[in-house]
Amino acid sequence: MSESSYEKVYQRIFDTKQCKALIENIPRQIEEVHVVDVDFTLQRPDELGQPAVAVPSFKVKIPGGAVSTTNGQIYLELGNILGESQIRPLIDEVFGVKGGVPTYFCRKDVVNGRTYRSGTVSFSSWLIRRVGSQHATAIEQARTRVLEQVRDWQASEMVIRKQREFLVKSATDDIKKSLASYQHLGQDVLKAALEEFLIHDVFEFGD
Repeated sequence: MSESSYEKVYQRIFDTKQCKALIENIPRQIEEVHVVDVDFTLQRPDELGQPAVAVPSFKVKIPGGAVSTTNGQIYLELGNILGESQIRPLIDEVFGVKGGVPTYFCRKDVVNGRTYRSGTVSFSSWLIRRVGSQHATAIEQARTRVLEQVRDWQASEMVIRKQREFLVKSATDDIKKSLASYQHLGQDVLKAALEEFLIHDVFEFGD
């Protein structure tokens, strides 16, 4: 099968010193992937009497942005590390007469992935496919390292404190919204309902 014009362009971009520098920087960028923050989402109970839970999601810094853990796991691949924020400026610099890479009548919006063309992938997808296997081990090591960091964060006093603060705020907001729905009945009714809840076991309300 003959080489397409897009493949010719991609190989020429790949051979530029700018692209080589980008590729050489990948190992360092993989090493720098790490946990930087934590957020929480509220998981309300399905049954009365069960506690609400603050489910943590840890923000992981990657080049050009961040990804988050889901259910204690993280999806990490070369596409996260070598993202469009790095590849598109490279294309802008080298593609065309001024950059030194001939276009072979290829469309730039297809090359940079802004437009899809049947039978053709973007340069980003082509490049990741080309060099991805070389960094598979390092990325898996980074994923393992991040999950170890997640476990350390989960056990830290800072995260435990933030988790409680989130639950307290969520409880306050929920109670306010619930009470506001019945505010038209008067303050005495709301006060009596709160006293009823505080005095009696919560499980009684499920009967």
